[in-house]
Amino acid sequence: CFGDSALLSASTAGARTGIVVEAGAGTTVVSAIHEGTLVRNSFRSLRLGGTDVTHVLGRLVQHSTDQELSYELLTKLKETYAHVGPDGVVADDVSKPAFLTGQERECAEVLFAPCLYLAQAAAMTGGL
Repeated sequence: CFGDSALLSASTAGARTGIVVEAGAGTTVVSAIHEGTLVRNSFRSLRLGGTDVTHVLGRLVQHSTDQELSYELLTKLKETYAHVGPDGVVADDVSKPAFLTGQERECAEVLFAPCLYLAQAAAMTGGL
């Protein structure tokens, strides 16, 4: 099931070789594709997904503004403005609310470095 989805994602992007990262609400799956074939035993599943990204965004916004936003608003902000750039580069080509300073737009990076963000969250809140 995961392999078919990864192959379809790669094919849709026009890639025959690469790493496919598929993030759902509660799970992220990473798969390797080589020459249009799923690399056997390459997929890994992580119990971290979009819901976690929304929570990280909430912590970042609260830390930078002292405001607590509703989950629904955070979800809309995440889906509209958050992204992962190549090598951690965040493009500034999208107009955004003034309180999104840049760090908040990187909230999706938690999918690639969960330990880093958990440590950051613990430092911001005095522990998890």
